[in-house]
This record gives sequence, C-alpha cells and structure tokens, in this order.
Amino acid sequence: MKFGFGRPRQEASADTPVRIGAPLSAHNLFVERAAVKLLIVDDSSAVYGRLLEMLGGVEHLTALSIARSLQEAVEKGRLLCPDAAVLDVHLPDGSGLDALSSIKRHSPHTRVYMFTNQIEFRDKARLAGADGFFDKSLEFEALVERLLDPDAHPRPRVGP
Repeated sequence: MKFGFGRPRQEASADTPVRIGAPLSAHNLFVERAAVKLLIVDDSSAVYGRLLEMLGGVEHLTALSIARSLQEAVEKGRLLCPDAAVLDVHLPDGSGLDALSSIKRHSPHTRVYMFTNQIEFRDKARLAGADGFFDKSLEFEALVERLLDPDAHPRPRVGP
C-alpha cells in the first residue's frame, strides 16, 4: 500500500518542534513508554510533517530536532545525541550516508534509519552502519512502528 504525503495539518519548522494533530489514540500508552530523542534529516517539510503526524505529534518525544541539510544533520546530531535518527540519502549539500557516519561516530548508541526513495543505496547504508532502511513510497508505517518500539531504542547504561 502506498502512502501519500498529503499536506500536514500544520507545517513543521526546521528550527522549532511543533505539535501536529492529536495523538494517535491507539498508540497513546505505547507512545508514552517509547519517549525518545529524535533527529529527522530531510529537506522536505511534507516528509517530516507526515512522519510527525503519524507519530502522533511531538508530545511523546523528549527532544526533537529537524535538519534539512548534511551540515545541519552533523551539527544537530552532535548536540542532541539522539536515541533515533531518520535520514534521507539525498540532501541539498551532500549525502545522508555521510550524516550516518558522523552520527554513529559521535553517538554510537543512536539507532539510525535511512528513509529514502533511492532504494539502490540499501546495501551501502547497511555497510555504513544503518540500523534500518525504509522506502519512502511504501514503508512510512513500518518506520513509524520501529520508532514507536521501545525495545528498538535502548538507553545506554551509565555507571558500573
């Protein structure tokens, strides 16, 4: 089944997290347990707006950052140390695969999911350390399920 991007009810800003729509009632309890720091790297507001809408807004996220370029992805990945990152392969100033390498280098516990229409990069992404690869035209729901899965984003242990 293909998912159209449509127009989000409210545009998400690249600088400020916003609440988009009401929380998905079927996921409310699950979402509360799955609170994560999330970095979305995509230059399309339709894509990250749709992702946020499908996640039920930002109420369950402990932090959200949106990057629209490779440079922003590297900077925000370093500052946020996200639990999860969603990356497009094609960015205006470079490749999401470079962002993947940088994020994994600075925050090895981060689960990085590639989310692109360029499925020919699946093997390269896996070899570069991606924790998952999702086709934008077919797998929005599968990506959201993975992001909402509390077992997919274990917190690193601190101390002995």
